Amino acid sequence: MAEPAAGRAGSVTATGGRTSGWGRERLVLAAAGLLIAAVAAGWLLLRPLAGRPSTGLAAPPLGAGGIPCRQDPMAHVHDPTRFVLVARCSTVSGTVRHVHYEPRYGNRQLLVTVDPSYRRFLLPENHGLLTVEVIPTDEISVRIPRVGQHASFHGAFVFNKNQRAIELHPAWRIDVAAPDTSGMPRSGPGPTFSVRAHVPPTVAVGELVTVAVRTELVWQGRRRAAPEAHLFVELSSPSGKGLQWAAAATNSLGEATIHLVALQAPGRLTLTLYANDLQLRRQVTTRLPLEVRRT
Repeated sequence: MAEPAAGRAGSVTATGGRTSGWGRERLVLAAAGLLIAAVAAGWLLLRPLAGRPSTGLAAPPLGAGGIPCRQDPMAHVHDPTRFVLVARCSTVSGTVRHVHYEPRYGNRQLLVTVDPSYRRFLLPENHGLLTVEVIPTDEISVRIPRVGQHASFHGAFVFNKNQRAIELHPAWRIDVAAPDTSGMPRSGPGPTFSVRAHVPPTVAVGELVTVAVRTELVWQGRRRAAPEAHLFVELSSPSGKGLQWAAAATNSLGEATIHLVALQAPGRLTLTLYANDLQLRRQVTTRLPLEVRRT
């Protein structure tokens, strides 16, 4: 709208320092057009701020019953800078509408219709649904409810800056009303979940880091492949801060290859691999040193 107005203004001419009536009218129209364009541009600039949490945004309290509250709830969360932490620990109850495994990040993602008492804590962009994320490091210890089940979810109450919506991310405990029969303990000893991982000890800045993983089940001296094991890799600094994350799953041969890029400055890093066998509900953690050198 601003460009046509500017074109009209540019066509106005003045004779002897005086502007004709028609010229003045066109100047007024041009000024009005520029004002409307400025207001529209300002609205577009401010629109992304809508729904961004203010200091008055509230979070539900953590439920009673000895539920732990983590000191650093963003530990092992990939790309944590995309979140604004509203509360380190909260409890929300509702009914599960969808359960999804996100292979890019290794998260278990649940969409929950929250109970009426919790709706006031959501934003309009939530559309009445709360995203609950269980990260790979908690996948074995957290019970994942089925669609249609009612549960209480405990975790960090955050604002997702990309989605402009509230999430419970991560959730490290889920209490489901129905009894859990999916992971009954085995009678007697069972197979051992074994993980072997290889990463080059040193790479140059900008080089590809290839992580080769093989998972197996060992039973009575025999080994067989452990397919569909969930893998999560975290590259961290000497202080323990996460720098890069990647997820994958083993194939029918129990093998997987994960690629990272050494974009960090030269130094000694730690690559931590979390491997989860969902059938046995066992997790194996492997830590490997990685030195990034100058090119």
